[in-house]
Amino acid sequence: MQLGVLKTGWVVSALVAASAAWAVPGGAVPEEVCRELRGTIETRAVTEGCESPLEICFAGILRTNSPLRGETYFTLTSLETDPQGQLVYTGELVLFLANGEQVIFESTGVVDPATGAFQETDLGVRDDGSTASLQFEGFALPGLSGFQGTATGRLCRQVPGH
Repeated sequence: MQLGVLKTGWVVSALVAASAAWAVPGGAVPEEVCRELRGTIETRAVTEGCESPLEICFAGILRTNSPLRGETYFTLTSLETDPQGQLVYTGELVLFLANGEQVIFESTGVVDPATGAFQETDLGVRDDGSTASLQFEGFALPGLSGFQGTATGRLCRQVPGH
């Protein structure tokens, strides 16, 4: 069974990028420079500091080949079962970078309760205005006590156009 990846944020990102291009003084169109990233994520369920309306949070670590890596804290904000029996969720992922910066991502995902397989898409904006997108795939640990999987994504920034 293949899980669907939720990608609604890509449309919003494209519209924001397009509108920003037209707003550059002097007519120069900024160029988007992106860096691909790969890595792993491991999390465990936590209760300390959890402000989820469903009382479900996960702390973990994101290891990647880019500066976008560090400790994570995920807060579940909604959880529903779709017609196929998949658990569809939303939440907020906070990534704590080594330089002290916190990157906040809006998360959407799906878990297959029969197999424990999950997929998640996260979209965020850094303090410097660069955008980040992450996709996670992996498996839930027994009893939904945590998750582990692979991470792929992009870190993009706008540079002045010519």
